[in-house]
Amino acid sequence: MIEPNMKEVIAKLVKVLSGDLIREEVSEWAEFYVMADEPGLRMKMFGKC
Repeated sequence: MIEPNMKEVIAKLVKVLSGDLIREEVSEWAEFYVMADEPGLRMKMFGKC
């Protein structure tokens, strides 16, 4: 898996500011990369899900 670069992240944030995406869509997109990097993070933050 190739992580997004800064340009891709900024493009997503610009789309949120322009109304093309909602924050939740970007959050779900980012969660994929965060969880791939730190699989147990959800458990650490929220307990058993």
